[in-house]
Amino acid sequence: MGVVNNSRFIFSNISKSINWADSLQKQATKVERDFVKGKASIHELTVATQKASLAVETVTRLKEAILEAYREVMRMQI
Repeated sequence: MGVVNNSRFIFSNISKSINWADSLQKQATKVERDFVKGKASIHELTVATQKASLAVETVTRLKEAILEAYREVMRMQI
């Protein structure tokens, strides 16, 4: 039962991370539109795009770590 609960916890957090990155990306797009309309400053645009970029980079690194762990498990001999 512990493995199942741990798996659920891991996949729940992965899903939350992807949703977090997606929401920051959408926010950056909104700020970009506002900037074009003159409703947001260059500072706001820079901050929003940097947050989105860091979020995507974080999720990408998380994905790479998970894939590497999976590969390692698959290499184990039973």
